[in-house]
Amino acid sequence: MKSLAQIKELEKYNSDPLQIEDFISAEENIEFCRFFDSAEKIEKNTGPVVAKINTSNLIFSNIFNKLQEVIGPAELMSAIIFKTPWAHVLHNDVDLRFSKPYKAVTIPLKLWGLVEDKDIKLLMFDQYYYHDGKKFMAGGTNFKNFYSYRPLFDYTNVSYKNDKGIANELIENYLTHLKTEWLEGLSIHSYFPWKINSAIIFDCARLHCSSDFNALNVESKMAMSIFTARKE
Repeated sequence: MKSLAQIKELEKYNSDPLQIEDFISAEENIEFCRFFDSAEKIEKNTGPVVAKINTSNLIFSNIFNKLQEVIGPAELMSAIIFKTPWAHVLHNDVDLRFSKPYKAVTIPLKLWGLVEDKDIKLLMFDQYYYHDGKKFMAGGTNFKNFYSYRPLFDYTNVSYKNDKGIANELIENYLTHLKTEWLEGLSIHSYFPWKINSAIIFDCARLHCSSDFNALNVESKMAMSIFTARKE
């Protein structure tokens, strides 16, 4: 667990999430989709298929440099392309190999389904978990762990919990894949459309999840994820 002093240091670099449209070009999108099609993949038992990006690739290097123009100096933790048939549950993107987790970036690449990209959302919560990468499943006691990180059943060490609650309309429209008890003490900060080629930038420690795109009969979606650490 991180100390209060360590958390206070990380808090200095927290910022509101943002979305930049057309962050990558249509041509860059095609190149990354081609890369994914031919790359060696990891098939996770939770559904997503993941390919690690060759970060020495010139196209990726240019994108990472462009990203640092927005977020400032950063160290690359990892970069992947994922394709998933299932909506992601509540999680954060903290990597214990790095002491100063910084910004995560999601760049939507492709969508399979008769729905517009604006109807799919990436939801950001007010709450943070600085200590480790977790899936957030309050109230659980026994869960067969299909995830890279064990689920967190007790929210005691989740920062900034409150009693604001989440509007029923938001739950019914976007969060039907989550159990009600998983949302206790949590609140929505903002949400962004799954706009192809945009970049959604947010703090690695911030809780976030996908909207329930399965409820819209979407077959799957694909995106690039970039995870960074603070570089002094």
